[in-house]
Amino acid sequence: MYRNTKSIILYAMVWAIGSMCAVWDPAYAETYPLYIPSVSMSESYDSNVFFSNNVQGPKDDFVTSITPAIRTEQRGRLITWGGSGQLTGNIYARNPGLNYISLTGSINATFDNWLAQLVKRSSLSVSDFITYSPQPPAFYAPVATGTSGAENFARGIQGVRANSLFNVLTLNAGYAFNPMTSLRANLTHQYMRFGSTFATPAGGGYFGTQYLVAGVGPQFALSARDNVSVQATYTAAYYSAGGFELMGVTLGWQRKFSQRFSSNITAGVSKFLGGTITENIQYVGSASASWQERSTLTTVSFSRSVFPSFYVSAAPLISNVASLSVNQQFTQKFIGSVSGNYAQNESVSGPPLKFITYYVSANLNYSFTKRLSGNATYSHFISNSSFSGQNLNFNRDLVMLSIRYEWR
Repeated sequence: MYRNTKSIILYAMVWAIGSMCAVWDPAYAETYPLYIPSVSMSESYDSNVFFSNNVQGPKDDFVTSITPAIRTEQRGRLITWGGSGQLTGNIYARNPGLNYISLTGSINATFDNWLAQLVKRSSLSVSDFITYSPQPPAFYAPVATGTSGAENFARGIQGVRANSLFNVLTLNAGYAFNPMTSLRANLTHQYMRFGSTFATPAGGGYFGTQYLVAGVGPQFALSARDNVSVQATYTAAYYSAGGFELMGVTLGWQRKFSQRFSSNITAGVSKFLGGTITENIQYVGSASASWQERSTLTTVSFSRSVFPSFYVSAAPLISNVASLSVNQQFTQKFIGSVSGNYAQNESVSGPPLKFITYYVSANLNYSFTKRLSGNATYSHFISNSSFSGQNLNFNRDLVMLSIRYEWR
């Protein structure tokens, strides 16, 4: 069985790489439309491949991964869009039953020029991210090419290993009344669906969930460095049975202190609709700052939001996430980074549910040539969760060495 599965995965990888190379034409390498295929291979050691301590047999394993990928940029007169797609085959040395192929894709499009023919001074962009994998991410930024990632479902909750399908669709629109005043609107729809699990899940396991956030309001350019916004928001979460809704308002301030230092702050309040939740008013907000000092970029952020739980118990959560990252460019070819994340998610109503997560990682990347690069990564993950008096704790260490070739 192991040999057959391994052969199927390797055959699929070879077929995908060959297909991508077939569509790539060097004549288009520096012009548009642009197609850039790549392939990477990695060897890693994972101390807990099941994301759980409640398993029999070896939890640690050595994993071989092969990832063909392709990204594209298309610049038209009316519409500009880009996208990426990758297919990853993973082969486990000690747990061959975990062998799998995962799919990830993203696309973003800007319709400003097309829309301007109908309504001048208007803008519209759309992005979508989708992934299918048996490793639900605890922290992840589903960023489509050329866009910034929306606040998403991956806020530190890490359940057991399970087949999962995630999709995040984001729309941003705007209309400029004059150089100082504009109207901004956004909508994000997130979809989570889960299949079979590979370890005994806690509580009720996973829940298929849909999560919708919409906002609209004015934005004012007070100066070349300051932008202030007011936004009315609507939030809805739907489980297979039940859900919740919120209405709220937020104030935002973006400030560019200098070419090296900038910040973004939002603060607001949200109220649960309906009378089933006792603490029906919640304070939400976020803050982030980034500064560039020569070859070092430091970013710090904090976010407090109401998000649905999709594991153990279907309930709204007060979600607090803090992040810090430092990127250092040692030379033109050698780049390093370290990052840390802390998350605390706690139920608002129903049985007491709490997720506390710590995640730190370090990464080194070296470009041997313009096309060939190598990467070394270490990450440490701690999950301390509780539900109705039960503790659901586990740790995970991951060491990965990879090499990547890109056809430029």
